[in-house]
This record gives sequence, C-alpha cells and structure tokens, in this order.
Amino acid sequence: MNNKAEYTPEKVVDISNLSREDWLEYRKKGIGGSDVAAIMGISPFATIRDLFYNKTGVQPVIQEEEESNWVAKEVGHRLEDLVAEIFSKKTGLEVFPVRVMFRHPLYPFMLADVDFFVRMPDGTFAILECKTCNYNAKDKWADEGIPAHYVLQVRHYLSVMNMQKAFIACLYGNNENEFVYRTIERDLIEEEDIIDQETYFWQEHVLKNVVPPHNGNSDLVLANIRNYGGFADKSIPEIVLSGLESKNLESILPFRRKSHSWKNGKRKSKQNSGQSVFLLWNSWGRAARQCWRTVRTVTVLPIIRPDVLRLGKTRWRS
Repeated sequence: MNNKAEYTPEKVVDISNLSREDWLEYRKKGIGGSDVAAIMGISPFATIRDLFYNKTGVQPVIQEEEESNWVAKEVGHRLEDLVAEIFSKKTGLEVFPVRVMFRHPLYPFMLADVDFFVRMPDGTFAILECKTCNYNAKDKWADEGIPAHYVLQVRHYLSVMNMQKAFIACLYGNNENEFVYRTIERDLIEEEDIIDQETYFWQEHVLKNVVPPHNGNSDLVLANIRNYGGFADKSIPEIVLSGLESKNLESILPFRRKSHSWKNGKRKSKQNSGQSVFLLWNSWGRAARQCWRTVRTVTVLPIIRPDVLRLGKTRWRS
C-alpha cells in the first residue's frame, strides 16, 4: 500500500447545488468519512451491515418512522457556519468552504465532503470539521478527548485530501465559551489500517455483493436484523431450544425485566445481555416462537407493545 505518495485529490462533483437525494446517490458510490466508524464497529449510529445495505441499494423490510433526532441533525448542519466562525475568531486563522466532493486518486472509493478548510500561516492548508452536541455530551470532549468515531472520520479526510493537519471543533452550548477544538495530526500507520479496512469492505463485500458479518453495538445489530429481516414469521414451526440456549435465555430475561430502571452503573450488564440476545436471535432466524425446555414459550415480536419487554427496537414476552 502506498499512502505516502504525493497526490492530488480528484473532484467528483460540485455539491453546492445538489439536492439531498442526488448527494446521497453520489455517497453510495464510495465510502465517506462518517462511514468509517461503521466499518470499524464503533459507530453509535450504524452497523457495517447497515452501511453495506445502503451502498448496495437494499431497502429495509420494515421502514423506520421519521427519525426522532432529525431536529438535532438539522441544528448541527445549520450551525456548521457558526462553529467555523467561532473557530476562526478564537484562532485567528482563515476558514473557507470548498463545496466539492473529493475522492482519493489511489483508492477512488474513498470520498470526502470536507466542512471547511483552514489557511495556515505557513501557506499550507488544513481541514476543519465542525460538530455540535448538547451540554450533557460535553464530557466526551473532556481532557483533550475526541469521540473515537470522529477521529476516524477526520483521518479518512486527511488521507483523501493528502493533508497533514486537521482541526475538529465542537459547540456544546449557546455561547462561544461553550466551545472546544482539537488538533489531529496525520498518522500514516493508523491511516494504513483505515485504508486496509475500507478496501476490504469495498472490494470483498460491496463489489462482490457479499453481506458482511455483524459488528458493533448489539442494539444496533438487533435493529438491523429487525429492519432487514422483517416481522417474525408465525408459520415457522416452534424451535426447541438447546440446553445452552435455554441457560442463556434464563440469564437474560431477569435483566431485561429490570432494564427500565437501569442506570449508569449497569450499562455494561445491559450491553452484555444485548450481545447474548443477538447471538440467540441470529440463530433463530424469523421463527416466531421458541419452545423453552418444552414448558415455556418465548415470542419474538418486532412490534411496539406496551405489555412486552423492551429489547432495542424489539419487544420480548415470556
């Protein structure tokens, strides 16, 4: 792999006048910066299978209702200019946009929509990525920290643009003092790993249309199975659980009954139980009922019911 070569990023399309629908279609032609975390299994928003289905044009069987956080996303988009202005005021650096989608000339599936560019005092250029978050999420930026999925995004951009420095700025309140920015220097070793993972995903999964194995947050995995697998098929005969599956299920259900009262200290247990449920559900497929030691029956119902235990976007009843 040659990620140290002198190269100039290629222009794909001017996005200044693109409709959102057209922009999304262009994004399907490659991997964007915000996609990298899903490939690596650390995205808080999507799994690698969500990404695969998006790139290959597979539509979910169960359409989600309108996103509940669309306002937060829209606020983030509309405040990008303000975040850039605050950054420029605090640093004295010139900031400017280039409304073009770029791609890596050596790895043309690597795409980049960069928020802003920064003119450095020595005449070189850097990247500025602008973020917003609510006040409760500001701790993720404490002690010079940066959320890991954003780091991957910026390193992807540095690779595509062949630049050596990036800034990432975040506004978490309603005044310029509730604002942080961090510097990310290019790291060719980490970049090489990112390129390897992206290359494998694109060449071995997307181009060959091979569904990748699940990864990442268990609740997101379960949501993916539900959305793309569809509702439980009640015509499938009951499945008798093995002894190990029964034991796993016995350990999960007590936790799930108490999940509504769980808070900070028990998040790890909740995550572990979610992973166990995923393994069971993945082996059951779309079977609607599983006979538990031939005495009890567990019904998998991927619908909203007030009398059924909550599991991600699914409901369980025992």
